[in-house]
Amino acid sequence: MEVSGYCPAVVLAQGPLEVSFHGDGIEIGSASLNTPNQNFDLTLPLPSTLIGRASIEIEVEVSHTIRRSGSGNDPRVGASAPNVYD
Repeated sequence: MEVSGYCPAVVLAQGPLEVSFHGDGIEIGSASLNTPNQNFDLTLPLPSTLIGRASIEIEVEVSHTIRRSGSGNDPRVGASAPNVYD
C-alpha cells in the first residue's frame, strides 16, 4: 500500500506523529512522521490475507491531533487516499 501526504509543523509540536494502518481490521503497518512541513511517502506491504480482495476498508489511526483556535477545522495530516496494488 502506498500513502502520501503532508505533515505540517504544528502537528509535530507535540512530538513525532505515529500513524498506523489497518485493512479490514488486519494490521498493515505503521510509521513515525517527524519531519515538519514536508511531504511524506510510505510504502507498506499488504498482509497476504488482504491480497486479492475486491475491496478493503482502510483505517488510519494517529497518535495525536490538534485543533486550530477559532476554527472547527482540524488540520491533522493531509494524506491522499491509499493506493493498494494486487
